[in-house]
Amino acid sequence: MGRPKCNLTEEEKRLRKIQWKKKWRERNPEKNRELIRRATERQRQTTVRSTDGVRVATNKRLRTNDTCELCGKIGVKKLDYHHWDDSNPNLGLWVCYPCHRDIESYDNGLIDRYINLACNIDPDFCNKIILRRIETWQREHISNR
Repeated sequence: MGRPKCNLTEEEKRLRKIQWKKKWRERNPEKNRELIRRATERQRQTTVRSTDGVRVATNKRLRTNDTCELCGKIGVKKLDYHHWDDSNPNLGLWVCYPCHRDIESYDNGLIDRYINLACNIDPDFCNKIILRRIETWQREHISNR
């Protein structure tokens, strides 16, 4: 003999399953937190938000470690995936939050706007920026020869 046949409707089965899951979460809070953390990380690894806020499934380059690809900071718990082309979100970088904030500021033109405003107020600031860019360019291009 097998199990007796259940005479519950589909709705009653659904409600019992919901109640069972709720009780399990209450009895196993640590396991539940870990499951949520894993699901969230899996979603972060496979989706990206476009500029209009829509989640798009992608084949992101997988994170190989906990290091920001821009500044090199090691041990970052939460890296963001920055992509610059909504038509191809598979191309991007894994960066820490401060770097992601800076990249978004650059992408949105805020840095150029800041420099223009500062140069209008203080011409010496503009000269310092220009000199710093020249020095950086020389360091990158001339010293590597």
